[in-house]
Amino acid sequence: EIEILYQTYYENKSGSENNYSVCFMINQGDNHFLFTGDLEEDGEESLVANNTLPRVTLYKAGHHGSNTSSHDALLDVIQPEIVVITCVAGNFEYAKNEVGNVNIDGTFPTTPTLTRIAKHTSKVYVTTLGITSQNPDGTYEDIGHTSMNGDILVLSNRSGVSVTGSNNNTLLKDTTWANTYRSSVSWTK
Repeated sequence: EIEILYQTYYENKSGSENNYSVCFMINQGDNHFLFTGDLEEDGEESLVANNTLPRVTLYKAGHHGSNTSSHDALLDVIQPEIVVITCVAGNFEYAKNEVGNVNIDGTFPTTPTLTRIAKHTSKVYVTTLGITSQNPDGTYEDIGHTSMNGDILVLSNRSGVSVTGSNNNTLLKDTTWANTYRSSVSWTK
């Protein structure tokens, strides 16, 4: 079944349009698959306050792995087994400051977001990888993108739940990108 979940920003104003995201869960027996769109921290808190959320088999991470979503208020309740992040890992679009310098920890998926997720699971998959180059002066250059896991298929049947990427099935924690740019994340599970 598909269950549309209630959160207060369906009816109330928010400072962020991301909090108007429609949230839903696909329930298949004991397997629950949660999708929160671009919901941010206030919206996640509302989602938890207004619904009885189970532990989930799959959480499609909010807002492309941005630091504004996937906070402990939600993660501690849903305790995801598998997380899919749809983003270009390492893309500079939202990580530049006003003078154009890049905060590499602010590229998606952000270090704080992965740190929060890593307390619950190491089964994290990302669709796309940004290709970056570090210049001699320490600045970074965005030079393109390529498939990381690629299109991510999550299949649930009587045999269980499986994840297959069109490019590969490598967990984010085992990628060169994560070991280079997210080495401070402690994957506890």
